[in-house]
Amino acid sequence: LSSSSAASDVYKRQVCIRSVAASTHLSLAVSWSGAVYAWGQFAPKPRETCFAFPQQLIPVRVGGELRGVRVRGVAAGHAHALAWSEDGALFSWGYGSHEHTAGGTTGGMLGHGDMRDVLVPKLVCALDPRATHHRVVHCAAGELHSLAVTASGALFSFGDHAFGQCGHGPGGFGPVLGQHFLLPTRVAALAQLRVTNASAGDRHSMCVTDEGAVFSWGTAWSGATLGLLARANEVVHSPRRIVAFDGIRVRSVSAGAWAQSFAISAEGEVYSWGLNNYAALGHGDDDKRCLPTRVEALRGVRVRHLAASLSHAIAVAYDGAWCWGSGAHGMVGLEGSPGDACVGLVREGLGSGGIEQARPRRYPQQLRLSCAPA
Repeated sequence: LSSSSAASDVYKRQVCIRSVAASTHLSLAVSWSGAVYAWGQFAPKPRETCFAFPQQLIPVRVGGELRGVRVRGVAAGHAHALAWSEDGALFSWGYGSHEHTAGGTTGGMLGHGDMRDVLVPKLVCALDPRATHHRVVHCAAGELHSLAVTASGALFSFGDHAFGQCGHGPGGFGPVLGQHFLLPTRVAALAQLRVTNASAGDRHSMCVTDEGAVFSWGTAWSGATLGLLARANEVVHSPRRIVAFDGIRVRSVSAGAWAQSFAISAEGEVYSWGLNNYAALGHGDDDKRCLPTRVEALRGVRVRHLAASLSHAIAVAYDGAWCWGSGAHGMVGLEGSPGDACVGLVREGLGSGGIEQARPRRYPQQLRLSCAPA
C-alpha cells in the first residue's frame, strides 16, 4: 500500500476526504487535494505463506506512479485497486492473479497484459489518455474483474470472465473457469450507447446509459441477480437491458457482493433485487426478488448514494443516512447486536434468533452528505 513512514502524514495535518471505497479487506480514500490513502490489505491468496501486501492498520498515503498525480476517484476490489486521475489516466495495483472461490486461478483485473502482481500503482497503458483518445471518468472493481467508463461513454472491462461478468460474449466454448481478459477490452454490445455509470459485483456487472437505461450481465444466481428473469444460474455473456426499468430514468447502480443489485432513479428512489438471505434488499423480509422492486421504506427520501455489500447496505441522502441488512457484526448499527458499531437503532429480528434490520432505518445521528470540503 505504501511505506509505513508515510502513515504519520495523516496525523500531522487534517486531511479532507472527497470520496472513499471499500472491499472485504481493504479501504481507500481520496483527499480533496487528490492524494490516495489506504488501510487494510488485499485478500491474501489461499495457502500463501509470504504476503506480497502487508496489512496496514492505519491509513497511509499511496505512492508509486500516483506521486504528483491528482486522483479523482478510487475503486476497491477483492484483491486489487483502481484509481483514476483528473486528466483521465487509469492506475491499478494489487494481485494480478488469484484463486477463484469456485476453484482454479484467474486474473487480468489489473489490465497490464499479464497476471503479475503490482505492488504499487501503475499506469494502465492501454487506456493512457496521452497515447489514446480514451479518458477514464469512472471505474468499478469486482471480485476479480474491473470496469472502466470513458468520457465518450465507452465501457471497458478486463479480468475474470468465467461467469460472463466482463460482458464479452461466450467465446469459442462458452465461459469456463480460467477464461479472462488481460487488457481493457471495449464491451462491444454497448458500443452504440453512451455509458455513464457502472458497477462490478462478484460474478455480475451492471451499467447505466445517458438515457437512464440499465444493463446487466454475468451469472443469474437462482435466476434473481440480473433482474432479467433469467433461468437459475444462467450465464448471460453480454449486456442485456433490464426492461423492468422502462419508463424509469436510472441515475446509478450498485452491484452488491455475490448476488444483490441496487439502482437509484433520477428522483432518488431506490430499487433492489437478487438474493436476500440477510434481508439486505430492504423489503422487510428475506425473500429473493427476481425483478427490480422499489424499497418502500425509503419512499419520499431522495437518495443520492448507495453502497452495498454481501449482507447489508447503506443509503445516503442530503438529510441523513439509512442502513439495513445483517447486524451480525454491528455493521448496521443495531441496538444489542455484536460489534462496536452500534448507533442505537432498534433490533428487528427475522426468524429465530435473527438480528437483521429488515427495513431501512435512519441513523439517529445527524449524518449528512458533504458536497465540498469544510
